[in-house]
Amino acid sequence: MQSAKKSVPKRSARLKWLKKNKLESFNDGVVIGRLIGGNLNTMISIFNTEFMPKIENGDILFIEDSNKSVDECERNFAFLKNSKILDKVSGVIIGKCENFNKMSSNETYESLFMKFLDRKIPVLTKFDCSHCQPMNVLKIGGKIKLDTFKKEVILLE
Repeated sequence: MQSAKKSVPKRSARLKWLKKNKLESFNDGVVIGRLIGGNLNTMISIFNTEFMPKIENGDILFIEDSNKSVDECERNFAFLKNSKILDKVSGVIIGKCENFNKMSSNETYESLFMKFLDRKIPVLTKFDCSHCQPMNVLKIGGKIKLDTFKKEVILLE
């Protein structure tokens, strides 16, 4: 009788390394609100369906993505603007976009986003969440305080 070998999952060839991060901000301020959002591609795919929570005035938008090119991000940010999401939120948290491909432009993920924001609301960028290391966890739907003066996010629930 042969004994069955236990299958051990192989590690990904693309390991994620812990990278020191420096948060950046635009339009300094302090806001408190319900956190809404998540992965931008997922948000776009479920928008106007029963799975997308209603975005209300005063919400704080969190977006993150990875492996995107400048043209893909431009379309996604235009979606946020054209769907009036950016008109409703009181602040924005932008997660680090791992492997952003700026192609031949001089844009960063953050500078490109700011071109679509017509209002002066607090924006915190390069937040360690989702497709990066370390991977901080946020409670979507929870109440948070966003302070871009101190460059911090405080979970209130």
